[in-house]
Amino acid sequence: MIQVSNVIKILFLVSLVAVSLSFSVEAVKPDENSVVSKNFKKAGKNFRSIRKAETADDLIKIFENARVALVANKSEVPSFMKADTPEYQAYLDGMDDTIDQLDKALALAKSNDFEGAKAQFRKVRQARKKYHEQFELED
Repeated sequence: MIQVSNVIKILFLVSLVAVSLSFSVEAVKPDENSVVSKNFKKAGKNFRSIRKAETADDLIKIFENARVALVANKSEVPSFMKADTPEYQAYLDGMDDTIDQLDKALALAKSNDFEGAKAQFRKVRQARKKYHEQFELED
């Protein structure tokens, strides 16, 4: 026969597991007022303006402005991370990948390949999506 104290212990453990799972499923909510968040918002604003671009020169301006914000974030630690951790290194690797894809789009725009630059920019968006999912960030 099961003792009441054992049932209480089991219920307590089950409730602890349920609570811990509910925290691990939530998306990360970075500090919206941090330098990192502000820089990402600047980059995002530039990226959204690509729809209005009509020339390779338009893309160059957009890509260069976004690049400045992304590069600035490489020297910052997001509010939900600690420096010198594997997670932070993954963040830096993701930034490098995203900036590399952006640099390729920028090079195409500078060679006056408007359509090629826009096509390459899709890889920038794919990298962004990949790392947002990796760090469980909301879009």
